[in-house]
Amino acid sequence: MRDLYYKCFAALFLIAIISSCKLEGDIIPANAVKIDTTKSTGTGTGTGTGTGTGTGTGTGTGTGTDPTDGSGLAIGSVGTVIYQVDEQPQVTLSSNLQFTIYKPGDPITGMLYPDGATQIMMFNPNNLSLSFTLTFLGVKPGTFDTFLLSITTSSTQLSGGGKTNATVLSYSSTTKGTVQGTFNGDVLDGAFNTHHVKGSFNLKQ
Repeated sequence: MRDLYYKCFAALFLIAIISSCKLEGDIIPANAVKIDTTKSTGTGTGTGTGTGTGTGTGTGTGTGTDPTDGSGLAIGSVGTVIYQVDEQPQVTLSSNLQFTIYKPGDPITGMLYPDGATQIMMFNPNNLSLSFTLTFLGVKPGTFDTFLLSITTSSTQLSGGGKTNATVLSYSSTTKGTVQGTFNGDVLDGAFNTHHVKGSFNLKQ
């Protein structure tokens, strides 16, 4: 009976000791690494650039006439020369017109026109302020260089060259025959401004 009391007393004593001890926190081994579990936030920045370029090309073609191919105005009636300077009104000459054929090898003009030439002139002795000269380097049908294209009026003097297209050119002598065709070219005025001239001729003598 005494042993039973003794054991009960010992058990109560042990319980009292344990209950009197206050445990604070978790028991962590001395060599343990503490892991921080505190929530945290972080910010990050990033930059990015992008560029894009685009190009486009386009091509187009057109048709037109060569300004120095000898083409000109519509051929008028026999005994006329018609011309137009730039976009000005057309001018028709119908009096005091004549043409001269310079044959190849001519002893007088051969050095100036070795392959021959045809000269069309309008000269009025009663009006020296108005004249017209077209000299091209050909004596047969075809397209030829214009040696001289000269136009004189009361307001301007133009001279230059270009091309002449002789559609009909026949003659029995230097001043007898038929010349017909068109012409165009660039000429300069007294201030060295460029003008475009086109025209036609139809002479029979």
